[in-house]
Amino acid sequence: MEYDYANFPDDCWKLIFDRLREDRWDLESISLVSKQFLSLSNRFKLSLSVSNKVLSLLPQLLRRFHHIKNIDIDIHNCTDLDELICQFSGSGINLEALAISCPSSPPRVGFRALGLTMKNLKVLDCSKLVYVLDSDLILIANLFPGLEEICINAYNDDESGVNEEVLTNVTDDGVEFLASKLKELKKIDLRGKFCISDGSLVLLSLNCVKLREIHLCIYGHHLTEKGIDFVMQHCHNLTSLSLSLFPSNLDNNHAFTVGSSETYSNSFTFDNSIMKNLHTLSLVDGISVKFLYSMAKAHPPLKKLKIKSRRLVILLQACQLTLQELTLLNPYLTDSCWCVTDEGIGEILKSCPVLTHLKIFWLGVSNVFERYSEHSIVNLKSLEACGTKINDEAMANIGNRCPCLRYLDISYCKGVTNNGVMEVVRNCKRIREINLNRCENVSANILPQMMFSRPSLKKITPPCGFDRVN
Repeated sequence: MEYDYANFPDDCWKLIFDRLREDRWDLESISLVSKQFLSLSNRFKLSLSVSNKVLSLLPQLLRRFHHIKNIDIDIHNCTDLDELICQFSGSGINLEALAISCPSSPPRVGFRALGLTMKNLKVLDCSKLVYVLDSDLILIANLFPGLEEICINAYNDDESGVNEEVLTNVTDDGVEFLASKLKELKKIDLRGKFCISDGSLVLLSLNCVKLREIHLCIYGHHLTEKGIDFVMQHCHNLTSLSLSLFPSNLDNNHAFTVGSSETYSNSFTFDNSIMKNLHTLSLVDGISVKFLYSMAKAHPPLKKLKIKSRRLVILLQACQLTLQELTLLNPYLTDSCWCVTDEGIGEILKSCPVLTHLKIFWLGVSNVFERYSEHSIVNLKSLEACGTKINDEAMANIGNRCPCLRYLDISYCKGVTNNGVMEVVRNCKRIREINLNRCENVSANILPQMMFSRPSLKKITPPCGFDRVN
């Protein structure tokens, strides 16, 4: 039976294209087939990145892609961010997420214009703004009370020559006002200098009952583990917690302390019912051993864990059956880390049966699959081994043991050559992206051979001196 595809209903094509939305390469190819497909694919353009290259075309893009929901502003030396954001407010699009990825002072005029028309704004990412004040947090909370996700960076430009005490003024007042206004808040991400105390955490926990994700990478604060404990006890919907806390001084009343397991094993009382929803945990700095032991006893069903390698053993046994993504950080930022070995990483892979994403940045490991038997298979889909001592032998083992691998990052790996790269390309039939940045012994001449040998490759970050291939 033959179908008249020329008269195939748009709604049916829409269902087909909807399956391709996650892969932008497939969607871009579809748009070249016909004018009908171009028109239909325009409806699926939901995100727009505003860079210097497209800035002059922005009015046309906003008219063409009127279903845009997410906009990321990434412009170098942006002279008038207010004017740019005002273009969005008058374009007729129904914006749901806005990310400002360029250093600039808060666009207060633009925010006010946006608040008049964008009533459905759910996500606001201000992680690159500078000179943020309490008054800016108050302005945002009043203009966008329906926000579900917010990211604020209290950062000052050190080259401005302006008195830092004048510029930095994010305190409990600003954060507590956010907590009182944003009743729908599900995610909060604070970075930079925040002069806040446990009171801010208490109000966030009590007022934002839908809060699921808390990310704190801050300094100059006056937080204590009592505040973190309050969050854990009262945020019953919490699924993700990320803490990198640098105290304002060395006062023992504020600074987090580290001690032995015997001293701290019973200091906190987390139970499984409190942490039953916690799937993502990132503990970089500011958390003591006593806190880790208490969390481990509750056996949280972690799927993602990011932690300094020397503290891994405390939590790993508690979540090894659920862990899907593991990030290990070198606590010493040196060429090697004494507490992580090839054998240790290998044992982690064997003990975590559902682990698919492994990130081992700047660790002194070289061949984590060396002890695997010849026919052993590892279910890794993503391996990020930036700055490790991986060599060609290790690359051959990766190719043989990781048939499901889709993403590989071996940037800054000086021991890898062309031969090692081709071992992975030939054997990992699903590989889609490889990062070779700063691989000094890999030649850019290998790039065509990689593309022809493995059609699944969509993106290659080449060694020094060449543009990305995709």
